[in-house]
Amino acid sequence: MIQEQLIETVLLRLADGLPHSLADINADDLACALQQLDAWGLQPSQDEYSRYSIVRRLNLLDQAAINRTLFQHKLQNTQQDTQQGSVLVSRSLDSTNEFLLTQKDLPSGTICTTEMQTAGRGRRGRQWHSPFAQNLYFSLLWHFQTQPETLKALSLVVGICVADTLTELGVENIRLKWPNDIYLNGRKLGGILIESRIFNQQSQQMVIGIGLNLAMQPSDAEQISQPWANLNESAVKIERNQLVATLASRLQQALQQLEQYGSSHYLQRWQQYDYFYQQPIKLLLEQEEIHGICCGIDTDSGELLLKTEDGRIHHFNIGEISVRALHNQKI
Repeated sequence: MIQEQLIETVLLRLADGLPHSLADINADDLACALQQLDAWGLQPSQDEYSRYSIVRRLNLLDQAAINRTLFQHKLQNTQQDTQQGSVLVSRSLDSTNEFLLTQKDLPSGTICTTEMQTAGRGRRGRQWHSPFAQNLYFSLLWHFQTQPETLKALSLVVGICVADTLTELGVENIRLKWPNDIYLNGRKLGGILIESRIFNQQSQQMVIGIGLNLAMQPSDAEQISQPWANLNESAVKIERNQLVATLASRLQQALQQLEQYGSSHYLQRWQQYDYFYQQPIKLLLEQEEIHGICCGIDTDSGELLLKTEDGRIHHFNIGEISVRALHNQKI
């Protein structure tokens, strides 16, 4: 614990990116703290005046500030429970989803966010690249008590909620790719991963994970194999702690509404964000590839609607399916 506090002290001192003297810290302790910062990719260095700095200025997550803002959001919304879930901030975790899946006594509505994930994951077991203090790694735990079929389009509801939140904050050109990707200006901004801790007829404890690129450095994104976008490319600059609090509040409110009214009132608005609507696409299934025109979704079930060359409309469930653009082809 003492070592963690020392690392936090050094991190906070150097977070502004400027050179600072750390002469008041024991040399051995300082070496350990700097080693951890280096492991986080912050590249601490010493100048000719024995002052230390890191590679760039950091906008660090602040648990107290996020929870204050979240509480204010709840006070402004008379239908939202002010006691419902707080935000937990960590500097590094294997995965925010994994943390909430394994912590057994956390109340519904609890949010976990971290500066860095060492084993972040996306849909179908893919790695989710998670460099330190550049993006948003966010998971929310929710204890549903509803019919399981109510949750079959949960990822679409979450996507619409994220898109609504970013749009309300002034970000333009946000789109959604069925079933779980978030796009900005035609490139991938983030994604959604939903996992269950308990799932039966009486109770469904779900962990909703969201990753958004905020200010990722190109040098940290060399492993990403598709075009990607940063939120800071938009004309609106959103402070990270404000974004976490606002997104947490909107999601908690959306999940309350999902339990009370179902998903159809959200799904009816999918088309306004649909990245592939009326575009030629291909579906990559386990054993085959299907081409067609995307006709949106079924607003009752959340199933993808695909019109094939023979004019038939086919329904596809959320599952082990990947959707890709079909360039320069007509169906």
